Amino acid sequence: MIARLSARSALEGAPLAVGASVASERLLVAIAAPVESGLALWAERAGREMAAPVPARSPSGWCSWYRFGTKVSAGDVRRNVRALRELRVPLDVVQIDDGFQSMIGDWLTPAAGFPDGLAPLAREIRAEGCRPGLWLAPFIVSRRARLAREKPEWLVRDARGRPLTALWNPAWKGKRCYALDATHPGVEAWLEALGREVRALGFDYLKLDFLFAGALAGVRHDPGVSSCRPTAAASPRCAAARGRGYSWSAAARRSVRRSACARQCGSGPTSRGAGPMRCSMPWSGWRPGRRRATRSPTCSRARRSTSGSG
Repeated sequence: MIARLSARSALEGAPLAVGASVASERLLVAIAAPVESGLALWAERAGREMAAPVPARSPSGWCSWYRFGTKVSAGDVRRNVRALRELRVPLDVVQIDDGFQSMIGDWLTPAAGFPDGLAPLAREIRAEGCRPGLWLAPFIVSRRARLAREKPEWLVRDARGRPLTALWNPAWKGKRCYALDATHPGVEAWLEALGREVRALGFDYLKLDFLFAGALAGVRHDPGVSSCRPTAAASPRCAAARGRGYSWSAAARRSVRRSACARQCGSGPTSRGAGPMRCSMPWSGWRPGRRRATRSPTCSRARRSTSGSG
């Protein structure tokens, strides 16, 4: 028996003007067994609250991450696109994941493995009848990125005034990544410009990752916005840049609810316009009949890589 149940909404000291009010998210109280049924109930209610569209079927696709990780190159993508055609694999999306960018945060500067940039690849993918997809982590920036050096005022700070570390990833150059302050007008404009640029390159399917960084507690440009409230709530400024939709990854579960970047490529705020969340675990680099991983086309696993989506 439950003797006591309490709930609180953390405002983190955000000021409230005289006569003003603030509302929390809607609270769901339910008793369910087994736990999976409770999670299903929560997911259904959360989707209803945010008017999340439910596709008639889960889209299928090939994602470079499952085979190449951060070491992907334009040649890897092209070989797999050709293999998809030769094997007649009916997929909806071909998505380029982490590794195309020179540095986390410097998204529009391609890595050495993409000497011609991303636009040619997007055109080739679309010519094969698939939607070009791209991975982005819009709320984090490497400490070694040009963006972090040129715009230090865009970073969330800790109580001592130091840039707030969002995460540390040994696979990335610089390893340490800072959180971008999405309450700063410059960051908001930068996110919307990034969305327009990505759309102009030919990508209208985004996998948005590590969105929790936008909701980390810290010192922001706007002290009236707590970390648990939307931190990128500007209205879209370029409706013509919107596309059909986008996907977000499992790392986005603790995300803020709006992304100016996503609005430029998607159909609305992050949680409202998002497609299926990727819930599957990465597949190891194996090929049927081989004991060691190779860097050859991976279409034999394309359907398996997306089987967990939905």
